[in-house]
Amino acid sequence: VLTEYGKKYVVTLNKVTATPIAGQLIAAGQVDIATLSAPVLSSLLQQGILQKQEILLVAPGVTDAYKGHEHASNFWAALKSSGIAKPEDLRGRTVALNGFGTNSDAALRTILLRHKINPDKDVKLVEVPFPNQLAALEQGRVDVAQFSTPFTEQARATGKITELFSFIQIFGGPTYNTVLVIKKATAEKNADAIKSFFADFVKGVKWLQTPANRDKAVELAAETLKLPAERLKSVYLTAGDEGLDPNLCLQAAWLQLPLQQLKETGVIKEAADLKGNIDQSLLPNAGAACKAAKTR
Repeated sequence: VLTEYGKKYVVTLNKVTATPIAGQLIAAGQVDIATLSAPVLSSLLQQGILQKQEILLVAPGVTDAYKGHEHASNFWAALKSSGIAKPEDLRGRTVALNGFGTNSDAALRTILLRHKINPDKDVKLVEVPFPNQLAALEQGRVDVAQFSTPFTEQARATGKITELFSFIQIFGGPTYNTVLVIKKATAEKNADAIKSFFADFVKGVKWLQTPANRDKAVELAAETLKLPAERLKSVYLTAGDEGLDPNLCLQAAWLQLPLQQLKETGVIKEAADLKGNIDQSLLPNAGAACKAAKTR
């Protein structure tokens, strides 16, 4: 599938625990492409760690509530036995999120502020990796946990949880968990290699999204993520799965929506306008599929 790999480009993957670290790495020139959330990117620009004129937003990462599917949205939940049933019940509770400074952090602070709960004083926020969220909730180490694909269906299957709020409810529509960011100078210097990478990327995404390849895709993902194949199979390519545009087309509205909500609730003072940084010319055929979609 990845016909140009090893010929025109090679890739070294750098796993980080949260998107703010990826932002620091690309700012320091230690990685060529970073997957960043819109709130993290806006923060880096506001702080001057990255300059607006030096970056390009080339493609989406995983999309929360793709095409408006509420079932496929990150959510926070409590045990039914806890008596926590609505956001107002979080006052004085311990609430988990996957990482401070992340898209999840921004979403959680937004919903708390909407319900007059100070996220720095009225609740205790703690970092818990996604694979450990359900155990932390069941063991009573946290009162509220955050669930993301593929852990959403595992949590729902217990029958023990009450879903409180999700990204799509907080932000009001589909949003990007991450977008692929590259420095303009890097793109210009290595244009051929990067275009080959994204051409293979699109082919890879389409292969992964083909139902006939589902079992093999789950096998590969289980090996890569070190997760049980059955857990992935329960959600992969179902209505509960997060999505990704097969042509990697970016929707400006889905990019700006969380920033707009964060500014309105006072989580951030200024929201960077990222629309002008979208450049999909590095995609196959100079992003022709995305241009055609926009004209339709």
